[in-house]
Amino acid sequence: MSVVDSDTAMSSGAFRRPAAPLRALVTGYDGYLLAGFEPGIHLGLPSPSLTVVLTIDEPLDIAAQAEPEQAPGRYDTLASGIATSPVTIRHDGNQHGVQLALSPLGARALLGVPTAALGAWVVGLDELLGPDAGELTERLSLESGWDERFAILDEVLTRRAAPAEIDPHLDRAWSLLVAGGGARVADVAHDVGWSRRHLVNKFVAEYGVTPKDVVRLSRFHRSHRMLKSAAGATLADVSAVCGYYDQAHMARDWRDLAGVAPSRWRESDPFSFVQDPAAATEQSEVMTTSTNTTCVWPTLVYRDARAAIRFLVDAFGFDEKAVYGEGDRVDHAELGWPKGGGIMLGSPSEDSVISDLPPGTGSVYLVVDDPDVLHERAVAAGATIVRGLRDEDYGSRGFTCRDPEGVFWSFGTYTGQ
Repeated sequence: MSVVDSDTAMSSGAFRRPAAPLRALVTGYDGYLLAGFEPGIHLGLPSPSLTVVLTIDEPLDIAAQAEPEQAPGRYDTLASGIATSPVTIRHDGNQHGVQLALSPLGARALLGVPTAALGAWVVGLDELLGPDAGELTERLSLESGWDERFAILDEVLTRRAAPAEIDPHLDRAWSLLVAGGGARVADVAHDVGWSRRHLVNKFVAEYGVTPKDVVRLSRFHRSHRMLKSAAGATLADVSAVCGYYDQAHMARDWRDLAGVAPSRWRESDPFSFVQDPAAATEQSEVMTTSTNTTCVWPTLVYRDARAAIRFLVDAFGFDEKAVYGEGDRVDHAELGWPKGGGIMLGSPSEDSVISDLPPGTGSVYLVVDDPDVLHERAVAAGATIVRGLRDEDYGSRGFTCRDPEGVFWSFGTYTGQ
């Protein structure tokens, strides 16, 4: 829970991740209450997530839509797809409601449509959820606490979540493009085994935006969150951390995607309660993001480190970041995981502080979006399955295998607390 008071205005809210079975579908619940501000406008900035808003008091008044052909409107509830421009929200100084950020899989499982079906348009949630939208609105308005409201969301969304899937090639492409590593579209197409043209066509048909759009939106969204939460960060700091070439590059992206320079947005927007479901936990994320450094590195020793690197890249999808050594020997290697983090490995060495650790010893857990696809890939590459694919009672799905030298690798959708 966060609360900010002044002589004339009050802002409070709460953020919580959904119940475990919903975490692949919904990033989080962001409750907001703002009262006593000066009337004005607020920009709802684009992001690589779909947006759902349920108001508790007055409707949300959208004065200008992201889709140029859509008229302004007032919404008690709304859902929108992924846009590359902002919406302009008119307010009287008061706002109260809950916002959800949905993944593309969540669009199919909860809304019953692919992300592309919504595009940049805003629609009433009742058009997609039917009576469930009315139930949510009524029950949320009767509760006064955020925990109770979030429990209602868990209940209703879990009840209506339907089996859904996205082409594994597209899911893999999406994960690579939003990971924050500045992935090139041509490289992603090669990774999934498609031509660039085929990837773009299939991608737009599912998500409603191009792969290049998603890279820009992800980078922009990270900068938006950091600018909002890291008050002491300069524009130069943010542009460097978020993967821009320089501050001018970030400013161009902001003008294209937000219609305003980041410095101007930072000065003029009195509050930002829409389009950032991680607001209540952002400061801790920015502490990690602003260093752009992985701070935990599992370290492994392999008899044949060169072969191990080839296996880990081919079987699991690691990215080879650095390899030092001559001939068959590897003095130091770093492999990056597409969703963040990485491992270090090397050949046995008497000078190493872990020289007593037998080669092929260790256990590593990695978060994946589609364990079924990775399971098939690992088996094809020669991994030994120790525990097959299964759904856990805490909401994760995954499997465990061993590589050729015996290291245990566990993969699952559980992302931790």
